[in-house]
Amino acid sequence: MASQSCSQSSLTKPSPLQNNDEDMIFSFDPWFNPQKNSFEYNQRWAQLRAIEWAKLPEFLSLALAPISFLFWTWWKVIVVVVLLGLLWVPIQRRFVNLRLSILALDISHLKWPSAIIVAVYFVYHRLFFLGLISILYPTSLISTVFEFPFFYLLHQGFHIKTPSFGEIEERLLFKMGYHLTERPSGGNRM
Repeated sequence: MASQSCSQSSLTKPSPLQNNDEDMIFSFDPWFNPQKNSFEYNQRWAQLRAIEWAKLPEFLSLALAPISFLFWTWWKVIVVVVLLGLLWVPIQRRFVNLRLSILALDISHLKWPSAIIVAVYFVYHRLFFLGLISILYPTSLISTVFEFPFFYLLHQGFHIKTPSFGEIEERLLFKMGYHLTERPSGGNRM
């Protein structure tokens, strides 16, 4: 799962984006404007969003799963997140959406408030195990569970094509207005 960052030589500086107000690609994040940032900053931003995009169901579950524990049993929520992660594998390379990646980033900021509020609720109702699961969910202790199905399938001989973070990063940079000298492979959706 080695990732290669796209090099600066394969991209050209962006031309001013020709978007009208209803098509602003950065409407979810008013503080981020790629035209006001350096290429290096935009590239680093795209690298981080590429990593999040590759594991989008798990990334979103950090904020949403503790809330889901209020309505469903904790192990069913984890099973659903693992299954969504497996279903996401073939999609993540073919479909990259800048708006959704920004929205996922905004949702992820709620991971600790949602975990703490839900944990306090469970402890108040003397459901200590659920409180512990809720507060530990946003940490890496619980999220490592999501990797077990992938390792099991790889061990059984299944070929799972993992994403190239560099490829996802290039697609995000393209959507930010940087023009690639050659189109990224892996699908025709840009």
